[in-house]
Amino acid sequence: MAMKSTILIVDDEPFGRAMLAALLKQADYEIVLARDGGDALALANQQPPDLVLLDVMMPDMDGFAVCEQLRATPALADVPIILLTALNDEESRLRGIRAGADDFISKPFNRDELRARVRTITRLNRYRRLLAERTKFEWVAEHASEGYVLLDAANQITYANQRARLYLHLPLTDLLPPLNFFELACRWYHPQPVEAWNGADGDASASPYYLIQPETATAPAFWLQVVFLAVPGTPAMRLARLSDVTEKMSLRYDRAGFREMLLHKLRTPSMVFLSSLELLQRNTNRFTPTELAELAQDMYASALRLHRQVEQVLDYFRAPALAQAGEGCTLAQVLEDAEQFGAALEIAALQVTAPTEARAARLTLSRQALNVVLWEILQNAKKFHPRETPTVQITALLTSDHPGTAVALSIADDGVTLSPQQLARAWIPYYQGEKFFTGQVEGMGLGLATVAALVWAAGGACRMLNRENAPGVIVELRLPVEAGTA
Repeated sequence: MAMKSTILIVDDEPFGRAMLAALLKQADYEIVLARDGGDALALANQQPPDLVLLDVMMPDMDGFAVCEQLRATPALADVPIILLTALNDEESRLRGIRAGADDFISKPFNRDELRARVRTITRLNRYRRLLAERTKFEWVAEHASEGYVLLDAANQITYANQRARLYLHLPLTDLLPPLNFFELACRWYHPQPVEAWNGADGDASASPYYLIQPETATAPAFWLQVVFLAVPGTPAMRLARLSDVTEKMSLRYDRAGFREMLLHKLRTPSMVFLSSLELLQRNTNRFTPTELAELAQDMYASALRLHRQVEQVLDYFRAPALAQAGEGCTLAQVLEDAEQFGAALEIAALQVTAPTEARAARLTLSRQALNVVLWEILQNAKKFHPRETPTVQITALLTSDHPGTAVALSIADDGVTLSPQQLARAWIPYYQGEKFFTGQVEGMGLGLATVAALVWAAGGACRMLNRENAPGVIVELRLPVEAGTA
């Protein structure tokens, strides 16, 4: 049932109030009557109306003063106001406009004209409020940690927030092509339980719903729980909420696992070093020179590994300061360093594309910080490639979007495709993308977290996504440019 629009009628004359009320009640409005300005302000604060019909000529507080008071009240500032006045001079109308009136109706008024203006203004105000509510919803939805998809009666997607687009592999632009939610979900996931999805077609009463990406050689199973919600006042629309429940379905991703991984990474090389040292201390005279050399080599390797692990932890915590260390550098210098790192890491092929104007741009991040960023990303491209022979494409362009000029740096490899969970967690400290935690993947899981800390500290942004039609991932960085250098 549609809600009635509320109209506040303000007139010191009882006959005037009664006549307007009788005229508008026939059009099925909710009528509230006020006998003077003070009464009108009190009633409006108790129940904000959709429209105020305000007589100008009233004792104590005239219509202009009431209008000004309403506009000065934040909760009432946007309520439409029509002034009813017998004053036809231009000065009175200008005074009404300055007071904040939206429209004027001269007395004696035409009944049809009054009804038409009231109907038009109440409809516009209703649309304005609906638009404001939609804007609030979209703002909240865009910042939500869950996915939200708005569906029409034919299950076509009319809106999807950023998290939902990530889950459903949709473009991150504002425009969406015509897509059926259930067909799209089945393209990327296995719907379970099958009978619930087939029989109910998303009926909110047939729950629970799950969308599952089965585990692969490189990624664990990924679980989404789908809940369908009715949209109040719009029975033809439904809201699908997508929640990542992988952690609830599997204990592998419990936070204790992260702590255990960290302890294991530091304990293993230290125990090897100490065991070797103890063996050497107790049996110094029993070892041949060759055996001593081998033992020393093992001890050195363990100590070096432990040192590297500790340095990675320290680099992560030093990252915000490193972002500000030294002066900025040009993109051309950064790309030169990238080519050198590619050679040092024995990247199979590294292609760099950047226009001249982009190469000349001076970045706010120091060269030292950007070296850390490039090394970590290229090292990951090699480490997680099935044969450790990745082809890497680096593309750089100048952009002038909010909050200022920046270099959009894209680093794409042809390695493995990641699950939405892995993409979402890539920047989390101590998270490693191996399917089962073994502790054998080189590094601490701090590489991309360090990259994020450096880029974020400089006011930039970073994200990771799968390549569209080929295996591999793309790391996209937004690197701010020094003012006046691009």
